[in-house]
Amino acid sequence: MKLDFANKNVVIFGGSYGIGFSIAKGFLSESANVHVISRNFQEENLNLLKTEFANSRFYHYSCDATKQVELKNISNILLENCNH
Repeated sequence: MKLDFANKNVVIFGGSYGIGFSIAKGFLSESANVHVISRNFQEENLNLLKTEFANSRFYHYSCDATKQVELKNISNILLENCNH
């Protein structure tokens, strides 16, 4: 069974490298709107995504998940961005 992720919103915590980065690439290849949350994003990987998936909807948000205020801010931003 193939799932359709086209234009669906996917939120990934820790997607700037490693397994999370690979998951982000997978969802981008399925035309999903990918929202990655991490403390930072490796510039090399960010440029790769922008080049490889130039027409995709990829968003990166900087957030320290150990800080409640930052999580609340990101939650509000995601609710705004995912409702469009």
